[in-house]
Formats: sequence, C-alpha cells, structure tokens
Amino acid sequence: MARNEELFRAILNGDRRASASRAQEAAGRGADPLELLDESMIPALRELGERFSRKEALVPDLLVGARAMQSALNVIEPLLAGRGHGKRSRVCIGTVQGDHHDIGKNIVVMMLRASGYDVDDLGASCGADRFVEAVSGGARAVLCSMLITSCGRHLEEIV
Repeated sequence: MARNEELFRAILNGDRRASASRAQEAAGRGADPLELLDESMIPALRELGERFSRKEALVPDLLVGARAMQSALNVIEPLLAGRGHGKRSRVCIGTVQGDHHDIGKNIVVMMLRASGYDVDDLGASCGADRFVEAVSGGARAVLCSMLITSCGRHLEEIV
C-alpha cells in the first residue's frame, strides 16, 4: 500500500480532527490499519523529528503532531485489536515517573494488543509502586518507556 498522503499531512500539520477523520475514511475504504500505521503515521512523526533535528520545527510542533497521531491511533486501535489473535501473556507498560511523553508507549500498547497480549497500560509518569502493583496483579513482563534521560533514576527503582 502506498502512503496515505492526507493522513500523513494531517499528522505532520498537527491537525487532530483531520488525522482522525482521514484514518476513519481510510479504514472505511478497507485500508489495513497496520499499513496506515507503518506507511503514513509513523513516517509523519519521523519527518517531524527530522525537521526538529534540522531546526525547522520546534518542540510544540512535535507535541501537536504527536497529539494528531494519537487521534488517528484511537481510530485504528480497535481495528487492530479485532484481528482475532488468541490471548497471550499479560504485560504491563508505563512511562517512567517524571516523563509524560507517551506516544511511543501508546504505539507499543496498540501493537501488543493487536498481537493478542493482555496489556495493563499504566499511563505516564508512573512510579515503581504502579509497576509492582501490576506484577502483583499478574503481569508477566514489565515494559518501561522513557524519553527524558534524567528520569533514569526512576527506571533503576523499577528494575
């Protein structure tokens, strides 16, 4: 499948309504949600990151792009989850305490659920106690997301 240019542009421009609408339209035409993610959505975020590296975009541009991507993820996640995989192990995932960047975590959550895993999404800025509680509740794997390196001390606490 070729890239869905309208979805790509909506995310690149940080337009939440348009990204959700374009994802819904594509899904309605029978587009594979995984291909939408791989060919249009992730490349849009990658392009934003490259623009940021070249000093052609600012942090707010990255944030609105990430929010637009989340709007499209909300549309395609149920489509991926309904693919009929058998249930696998229970896992927990959260963004480490002090870090509120969760777009990458949200993508991983969606992909794990689409693959049949029972996922406890702990959210953002989670302390070690939240991970311990999830393991006590049956999580067989602990996944930690972290973008801000200064939060590493909290990652050590979790481990």
